[in-house]
Amino acid sequence: MRKKLKIIGIFLTSIIGFCFIIVLGLHILPIKTNYSLHILDNITIFKEQQDEQYKEMYGIYANNSLIGMAEEEVIRQLGEPIKIFKYSDKVYMYNAGHIYKGLFLGPCNLSTEKHNYVLYVTFDETDKVKSTIVKERP
Repeated sequence: MRKKLKIIGIFLTSIIGFCFIIVLGLHILPIKTNYSLHILDNITIFKEQQDEQYKEMYGIYANNSLIGMAEEEVIRQLGEPIKIFKYSDKVYMYNAGHIYKGLFLGPCNLSTEKHNYVLYVTFDETDKVKSTIVKERP
């Protein structure tokens, strides 16, 4: 039994060493062809991708384009809110899209997470937009 485990250990170590040598060789040796095969240069470890709705809603937040607008104007521009909160100020909540965060090894997607975001629009006592903020929603 010990002999089999030793053989398996040597075999796995050999494979890992062989793969390391191949990867190192691909990275060090220049490939002189018309197209690039530098595999290691094309590896992306972490990548974020925003959907169109997120880009639009984040732009509204970043540019403060809703500040000072009346409640009716906001509804006309963004539609009906998902939820209305009534605290000392009225707050409308809108879906602000998604950001997809992924872990990639070259063209292979190892893992992707979908992060949901919302746009909060806060109104003052005169029903004018006082502030906006985009936050991740669990």
